[in-house]
Amino acid sequence: MIEEEDAREEQYELDAVMMQLQHDWRRLRASHHNFTRSFKDELDALLRASQSLLPEQVDDVISCGPLEASLLSGRCTWRGRAVPLSHMELKLTSTLAKRPDQLYDRDFLMSAFIPDGDSDRLVDSHIKRIRRKFEAVDRDFRQIYTIYSAGYRWNP
Repeated sequence: MIEEEDAREEQYELDAVMMQLQHDWRRLRASHHNFTRSFKDELDALLRASQSLLPEQVDDVISCGPLEASLLSGRCTWRGRAVPLSHMELKLTSTLAKRPDQLYDRDFLMSAFIPDGDSDRLVDSHIKRIRRKFEAVDRDFRQIYTIYSAGYRWNP
């Protein structure tokens, strides 16, 4: 729990740095006549490099069809209705939905999200709970596909 809070604080700091860089860059671009072309290119490169420092899993909002999920706010909606997911369930859902149709094997999900798990069935249990929670909001929910002996994927 403390590691998650530390990671979230680091993410907030990175977000603040990114916002400041973007603000400064916009201000500098507005007065571009004062800067040489090479200086602008250096600033562009710096901005691109700083964006690559942000962790991929902490995007602000992930949208995939009727799904909207935000790791920072901890909220998830399906067709405009709130889905009460735990933090782990939200991370799994966001990962699957971020790249629809990509197959994620159970071992990858286990190592990425539950590294200290004592059971190899924990991912299966989380996926089952996620499905139940979405089905409580929409009984026709069928977005998480199980590919037997392979893993899971999000169907857009």
